[in-house]
Amino acid sequence: MNDAAKHFVLGATLAGIAYLLFCRLTEMELSWRGFLGSAFVGGMFALGPDFLEPALHPNHRQFFHSFTVLGLLCYGNYRALSTLTLGSQEKLAIVISSVGYASHLLMDSVTPKSLPVV
Repeated sequence: MNDAAKHFVLGATLAGIAYLLFCRLTEMELSWRGFLGSAFVGGMFALGPDFLEPALHPNHRQFFHSFTVLGLLCYGNYRALSTLTLGSQEKLAIVISSVGYASHLLMDSVTPKSLPVV
């Protein structure tokens, strides 16, 4: 399996789990369509960092492959989940897309090249 497929599978898996947890915590109704859609969106967002910074050379990891972006994702989720102006569907979309993107960064962080701070 190539790296893009690995990123997609991990992002989809974690986004599916996030969907289940989100529904459980917010008492939102579970559906197969919601689960599969969340998994697909998470998998696609897991491909995002390499779309923004293609792996054309070993040192391709710049800002969008950094611990800074990972921290910004965490902060953005905190702000989104704590706001009263967003509905459950909007919050779920933010969580699912962030989980997918973050899965890519976490997977890359355990490689010998790791991630830059910025």
